[in-house]
Amino acid sequence: MPLFDVQTLEERFRRHVGTERLVARLLVPLGGAGISLAAFGVFALITHQVASRRRELALRMALGATGPQIFAATTGDGLVVCSTVLAVWLPARRAAMLDPVEALRET
Repeated sequence: MPLFDVQTLEERFRRHVGTERLVARLLVPLGGAGISLAAFGVFALITHQVASRRRELALRMALGATGPQIFAATTGDGLVVCSTVLAVWLPARRAAMLDPVEALRET
């Protein structure tokens, strides 16, 4: 039989994953921009919340609350907004500990 379209394995691999690499190169900066916008949004929200509670926080300090207590109350509010960090962290940790041999056997 005559041979046609003869290529090395490396050339075939590059052709096969070329599209996926291009898509990944386009999506990574967009994902980074999305994360930056989300972080800025949380920062703005917490800044606004602290500014609106300034009198309350001053009253608490006048009644004996310490700086670390005020800090804990403010960060506690922020952590409620950022609870998605835990939701993302657990699956990411699981993915990082994945055994590639077992994963490839499953497919």
